[in-house]
Amino acid sequence: MGSVVEIRWPVASVRLYPFAVQGQEAALAICNALKAANQHGWAQAIIVGRGGGSLEDLQAFNDESVARAIAGSVIPVISAVGHETDFSISDFVADLRAPTPSAAAELLTPDSAALKQMFFSHFQQLQKRMAGLLQNCAQKHDQLVNRLNMQHPGRKIHEQGKTLAALSTRLNVSGKKMIPRLQRRLGELARTLNAVSPLLTLDRGYAILAAAEDGAILTSVAGIQKDQAVSAQLGDGRIYATVDKVTDEKPGNDSKK
Repeated sequence: MGSVVEIRWPVASVRLYPFAVQGQEAALAICNALKAANQHGWAQAIIVGRGGGSLEDLQAFNDESVARAIAGSVIPVISAVGHETDFSISDFVADLRAPTPSAAAELLTPDSAALKQMFFSHFQQLQKRMAGLLQNCAQKHDQLVNRLNMQHPGRKIHEQGKTLAALSTRLNVSGKKMIPRLQRRLGELARTLNAVSPLLTLDRGYAILAAAEDGAILTSVAGIQKDQAVSAQLGDGRIYATVDKVTDEKPGNDSKK
């Protein structure tokens, strides 16, 4: 029994209470051993048993005092009398019956090898789950870092700076192409303006006549009165005069009215 416990559950502690298992003193010895185990109170279970024997050899386990001692035990008792076909009274009053003491030891102790295998299997499952959780956390971390980098003000400033530099380059190129075109256009407009400019006309001996009072340009004799004050803009200055006479003479007409 002790070897079974040592193999299955080495951390378990086993204490033996030897007693005579047959003869006239056997019943009292069993009762005394049960009493001592309960008084010590350290055990979680008690195995009351012996090896196999004839029906006469097992009579001590049919004794009333033994049955009462087993039934009155505060600590759970397993009856492990070494016979499988016959029953003793101790089998019926015990908390559990086992065919042999070794079988009782197996019932009381877990299989350490099976538990190790179970723990190892659970450990592997835990490792897989933890690895999956860590991988998910790493992916979420990478996603958040990428989102942060994409939305970071420094990145936006850098991108806008690149855009600004590109626009500046385009503006410089366009400006270099546009300035000569504008200069040519300005020259054309200047020549057109000079062609229609009254200044050239004034230099050829013509004058711009205006009313002296309000500066209104006079383009017709209609409305001009005798003695009216007028001004005449020449190419190199302005003169002020008074109208002596108004006629309807046309340019190139030498007749006098």
